[in-house]
Amino acid sequence: MKEKTLPEEVSLVNEIRKCWDCPWFWEGIPPYGPYPAIDWDELFPEAMRHPLPPTFDVAPLQWTKANAIGDRLLEPAALKGCRKAPIMALGINPNLSSYFMGPNGATHCYPCFSKVVNYAYYHRHATIFQECLDEETIRSWIVKETELQACADGWILAVERGTDHRWLCLTVKYVDMDAPVRYEMTWKPDLRTVVLVSVSRQEDIEKGMPAFTKGTVLAAKIRTAKKRQVSVYKTGSGYYQRLLPLLEECRRRFNLPNEAKGPTIGEDISMYDMVGCASPGWSSQYDILRFPIANRCVGKNKYVVRQLLQSRPAILLLVS
Repeated sequence: MKEKTLPEEVSLVNEIRKCWDCPWFWEGIPPYGPYPAIDWDELFPEAMRHPLPPTFDVAPLQWTKANAIGDRLLEPAALKGCRKAPIMALGINPNLSSYFMGPNGATHCYPCFSKVVNYAYYHRHATIFQECLDEETIRSWIVKETELQACADGWILAVERGTDHRWLCLTVKYVDMDAPVRYEMTWKPDLRTVVLVSVSRQEDIEKGMPAFTKGTVLAAKIRTAKKRQVSVYKTGSGYYQRLLPLLEECRRRFNLPNEAKGPTIGEDISMYDMVGCASPGWSSQYDILRFPIANRCVGKNKYVVRQLLQSRPAILLLVS
């Protein structure tokens, strides 16, 4: 008997989640990640059924309890929000915020689902937030004797990291030293390096007030715990927060009263990307990669075309 054809919205979720088609992201030693991952035992966790309302605030908000399941690569992302939302914001690909070295990127984590229905449900009810852990949790995962400790009071001047291999360099200015000190760090695929102190602004350095004291852990290697329940927070993502003024504009144009439930992100504005796999951006160094990645994701697999034909948004916003 011929297998029944799945509806397009189901096929897309299944195919995108399992798509490891691009060697740049998935073969050999992947250039990005792995990163701390979380999952839930139950179906349709309460936190997903009642997502936090969008906000301009970027301070972490308590969200849910989840299981830390070790370090994983980020799953390719499906459409976020209602597939029939009248407005669709279409970007290039998901932002890989954990790639950037600093206290914020150090705490970011990502859902990695053992149940495909939770993957689908999560994306259906996603809004503008990035999941994160608290700094105390991240520090508890530091691998002993990998810490880079400050030898005196000072400031971090710059953090450089490799785009195609696991390498970073911290440039540090100490109070009693004329020349800056450079520290190089590398790490293996089963570890992750995090920077726990922010790069200082030039005006703060000129004031002569050190950003850290002697003995402060500037950076370290961590290994995410497995099967340990952790508190998960959500912090506003600046990329998606840009959609919030659009909601206010819709409210004004349709003369909606302040107490009315107006257009919302997720229900009235969906969020999608032409490439489902996350990266830190598309600068000139990726020129050689753009065609093969786009050729597979957009051309061969036609994920974005299939989603557009299924959703048929009345308004398409190109976000970049």
